[in-house]
Amino acid sequence: MELVDGDNLVEKLFQDGPKPVTAVALVAKSLLDGLDAAHKAGIVHRDAKPANVTVTPDGRVLPADFGIAVEQGDTSLAASSGLIGSLEYLAPERLDGVYSGGAGDLYSLGMTLYQALEGVSRAGA
Repeated sequence: MELVDGDNLVEKLFQDGPKPVTAVALVAKSLLDGLDAAHKAGIVHRDAKPANVTVTPDGRVLPADFGIAVEQGDTSLAASSGLIGSLEYLAPERLDGVYSGGAGDLYSLGMTLYQALEGVSRAGA
């Protein structure tokens, strides 16, 4: 994984406010490309959220912090301390104990894009 410098999307939203639709569309494309590459490599992120999106000084947008990622097919949902991930971005099926692979990442991405457009998460709305 490339080492990059930049702010996370939460910091950018705090500094600049919500993004216009055209800017969020570019964010979506970049994050979809990054998650697609991870999924093709057999990796499920499991914690896609604005704090795990890096925006570089030159404007690149990259998924970051694959700390709780798993290989596709690994159905473990929890550690000994409980459910892993950020609840407000977590796909509902993961709460129900259903493994959805990369589809759960896409749900989390949708929640991230909502926050980029609205400036608040669904839970903060």
